[in-house]
Amino acid sequence: MSGCLTVRYNTDAPPSGVRHEERADFFLWGLVGEKAVSLETMCPQGVSRWYNEATFLNGFLYVITLGIYAPRTIVVECGSGKP
Repeated sequence: MSGCLTVRYNTDAPPSGVRHEERADFFLWGLVGEKAVSLETMCPQGVSRWYNEATFLNGFLYVITLGIYAPRTIVVECGSGKP
């Protein structure tokens, strides 16, 4: 309960500075819910990296709802060209 969680995936593509952020809503301690993100639609030139994380606010909402609501933040950083 004292830390945040981040899962990252990096590619060899150099970053372009374009960044997209979306919220994913999950429920019942993260067991219910689904979120699909189209990386090709967000970044036609390729993806530099993407990650999903539990931010402080996500964790706060998780704790005050006793795990009934478990939000996550998904961040996609576009690349300047395919690796």
